[in-house]
Amino acid sequence: MAKHAHISRYYADDKDIADLVSQSGIKPQHLVTFLRERGIIVSTRMTKEELIHYFRFLSLAWPDFDNLLVRLDRPDREEDFTGCRIKARGLEITALLEQLEIIKLERTQRLAEIHKAELVLPSIIELRVQYTEIDPSKTRALQRRDRWLTIRIEKSGYLFKIRHHDNARAKAIVDQLEKDIIDVSDLSSAKRDDFFIQMARGIKGYELDGVNDLKVERPASPNSPDQNEEVSVKPTRAETKFRGIVRKAVLSGTDLLLSEDYQRYSSKGYTMSKMVWMIRETANISDIVELMAEFRGKGGTEFRYDVVGTYHRQQDDSISDTRTSVRSVDKQRFLDLLEASAYATLETIRPRSQDLTPLVPVQQVPASTAKQTSQAVSTSRIRDGAQNGFDD
Repeated sequence: MAKHAHISRYYADDKDIADLVSQSGIKPQHLVTFLRERGIIVSTRMTKEELIHYFRFLSLAWPDFDNLLVRLDRPDREEDFTGCRIKARGLEITALLEQLEIIKLERTQRLAEIHKAELVLPSIIELRVQYTEIDPSKTRALQRRDRWLTIRIEKSGYLFKIRHHDNARAKAIVDQLEKDIIDVSDLSSAKRDDFFIQMARGIKGYELDGVNDLKVERPASPNSPDQNEEVSVKPTRAETKFRGIVRKAVLSGTDLLLSEDYQRYSSKGYTMSKMVWMIRETANISDIVELMAEFRGKGGTEFRYDVVGTYHRQQDDSISDTRTSVRSVDKQRFLDLLEASAYATLETIRPRSQDLTPLVPVQQVPASTAKQTSQAVSTSRIRDGAQNGFDD
């Protein structure tokens, strides 16, 4: 969710107002309603361009302009999530609260962010951060937006689970709590495919009901440091007739793991980088829930995931064709299940010799909690860094 923000010395001229109401998502009836409320009677048959002509000559005080922005504003789609873990025996959740307070003081002065951390449950911290984002590519009235991000920290035994919106600001805050990351760049193509399949089948209490979307990528040449560089291999006799190389492919349909297209790509060494799949309860007749997970970044070092939506079961026991959003409380539960399956799967398929992560200490906290953080901790992370789409 975001809200447009303006500094007090900003004054919208006729061009700013015209640019604002010319946005593609704004319909003529919205403009007609606003004009009529200001005593300007216009026909509902007028075109959008004719209505904009009236707006250019309006004298809007700041409250009027702010009211117009509120009416025309459209809520942003919530960002996907990523997560990490901190393993630290003896570290109490109050120590993390104090560390977040130190981060708050530093970032408030430097970046003008507004931090609010609260203990929503004895074992859960929720940090909400408000900040201003500037997009110079938009019209002047829409360039500044107030945005929010959420970081959720949950203590479970000696393990701290961190989940946050997948953007640069949230990652920068979390990086001040932990550093080491887990990625799948050291796994073979077959192992990476195994990761997605086992993770999808490992959602506790649910079973895989089908794979709707897959993204597969051509593996980089071992001699090439950049995955985006052209792969240099000796072409076969049949390949000499064709110069094109498929680097990525997006498959959409049903039961894609059994499809001929996926089997063909898999046999040629292509590896999964994204999966969208459906799950349903194992023991009960239930709604269908759609999940998404994706590795991004060079070599697949970042992990992003989300609960896409749900398809409700109707009275005749059929499944609705319309996908709806998931309630917040249910979304948190499915994100927990997805995270647990992802971590468990990675521990299962990673070779034992490569399963060791270096010990990394939590950053220094105030002296009052120094004893609690004197032990070394090891941190592990799975994250992703791309938008919830198949485009780069």
